Amino acid sequence: MNPKALLAKQKRMTQKQESFCLNLFQGMSQRDAYIAAGYSPKQAPATIDRNACDLANSTKILARWGELKQKAESAAIASVQERKKRLTEYVRADLVDFIGVDGDPTLSKEVPHHTAASEFAVTTRYDKDGQPITRKYIKLRDPIAAIAELNKMERIYTEGGIVNVDIKGNVNVQQISLAAIFQDPEVLKAAIALERAMEDRASLNSGKIESGGMA
Repeated sequence: MNPKALLAKQKRMTQKQESFCLNLFQGMSQRDAYIAAGYSPKQAPATIDRNACDLANSTKILARWGELKQKAESAAIASVQERKKRLTEYVRADLVDFIGVDGDPTLSKEVPHHTAASEFAVTTRYDKDGQPITRKYIKLRDPIAAIAELNKMERIYTEGGIVNVDIKGNVNVQQISLAAIFQDPEVLKAAIALERAMEDRASLNSGKIESGGMA
């Protein structure tokens, strides 16, 4: 057997070793993982424990454990698609969606894009007659910051002064250099209109709402 084939065989785990490692990763004790993997239980408990401990600290098992841990950590981290979806919710949220039928701010899972809410509070004070006055307060995350982050993720804005401007409002956005923006009046006009639209949306959505109106 050539050296490469021998090395590959040495690295390859048996089915019992794989099962043992998976059992450990799922929280079993070394003894239980060892027996559940198919190793003989017809040994003295001390022998089983010693064999299980040796196997658990073997190079193959430690390497496989590292792989399983890395996969578990990767699954726990939000994917790019998940992050884009959350940022898009921040952009699309409108304060009017957070106004209940009674005219007061409201927050629940039924509210469209409810994850865009960054603050929500309910306070109660009492008037001179001892009557409670309840006020509700809500604030949304900054949609412009979310747009900027999405642009970075999509590489719309990059170092070197490249900006995407959709002159005609089409979905197919073209890349234009900053120099072109200032040289072409139509491009400059479109860029200014886009900036103003984003500022208008920010002024609406980045505000606060309290019971009784905008704060």
